[in-house]
Amino acid sequence: MIQSVSGGVLQGDRLSVAISVAAGARARVGTQSAQRIYEMQANYATQHITISVEAGGLLDYVPHPAVAHAGARFHQEIEVRVAESGVAIVADAWCAGRVERGEWFAYEMLSGRLSARSGGRLLALDSWRSEPATLDPRGPGVLAAAPAWGTVWVVAPGVDTATIEEALWDTIEATGLRGGASTLPGGGGAVARVLADGYEPLMEDLIHLSSTVLRLRKSS
Repeated sequence: MIQSVSGGVLQGDRLSVAISVAAGARARVGTQSAQRIYEMQANYATQHITISVEAGGLLDYVPHPAVAHAGARFHQEIEVRVAESGVAIVADAWCAGRVERGEWFAYEMLSGRLSARSGGRLLALDSWRSEPATLDPRGPGVLAAAPAWGTVWVVAPGVDTATIEEALWDTIEATGLRGGASTLPGGGGAVARVLADGYEPLMEDLIHLSSTVLRLRKSS
């Protein structure tokens, strides 16, 4: 369990998280609650997450969503490295404000970048940036008015990625999630993205998806 060192993320914060899973080990890592990103008037905050899974290791990392308050400026970087027979399930979750208070998309800037590698080979690279004052993310083709969104990355070099993708799609269709799934370019894993109506529904969706992969690994 990763615990916050304070009540939330403040301007000027530079946070770093490192998760390492040894060969043949299994780990489930989560957070105690939502990561609150507060208003920032003169600076910004960053978080750098590095994840390493050795041969035969398995990581299930599903943190609570980050909640961006009005005026927040925040960038997150995730680096994932997985050995050929390892598996890393990594969730990335966001909520566009304190929805219950009617605070939607009042943050100033959010951005994220994820890279996944195995043995020096790049398996996935994903980068995004949201500035509501420049482009309203509530329009069609972006978030379509959904105040919460998340991604589940399954980095699994050496595993049948088509089977993972099919299992993710089965879960999406069976539970009525608003999302989709695909394999990573060149193999090496799969990814699923979902939209949700708030913090709690998003967390439930991410757990559904990660549990799907865990059940698949258990039965293989």
